[in-house]
Amino acid sequence: SGDRLVSKVVGAAISALFKRSEKIEANVRAEPVAKLCTGSVDGFDFIGNGMLMYNGLRIAVMELYVQAVSIDFSAIFTGQVKLRQPTQASLRVVLTEEDLTDSFNTPFVVEKLQRLQYQGEPLTFTKTLMTVTAEKTLRIQSGIQLGN
Repeated sequence: SGDRLVSKVVGAAISALFKRSEKIEANVRAEPVAKLCTGSVDGFDFIGNGMLMYNGLRIAVMELYVQAVSIDFSAIFTGQVKLRQPTQASLRVVLTEEDLTDSFNTPFVVEKLQRLQYQGEPLTFTKTLMTVTAEKTLRIQSGIQLGN
């Protein structure tokens, strides 16, 4: 049906936002399907696994559940998505320790960290390791060099 076709198109569009992914599923619900023409849907679900963003961050799992949505189509042509009314949504993101560690060692994050200074001297971070403790806190270990 029409909403299945739209779901495939939305899934492909979301997939294009990532460098690669293991699995991406999008489900757009609209009854009757003609609602899609007005920018309204009854709901939208998205589930993705093993998604690697272009900046190097890997997301193990992402789930997004959105209730009824009404989009202002006129704003889309200006490159924006505007809602006609508030909506309810829930998002769940799972990042593993390995994913966090790898992301902190990507050129994208390392470049940002190199902007940090201590008493006017640049800081260089190396071999950053992130772990989640038994108390469910995040522990960050890193080699830090002061100056060049």
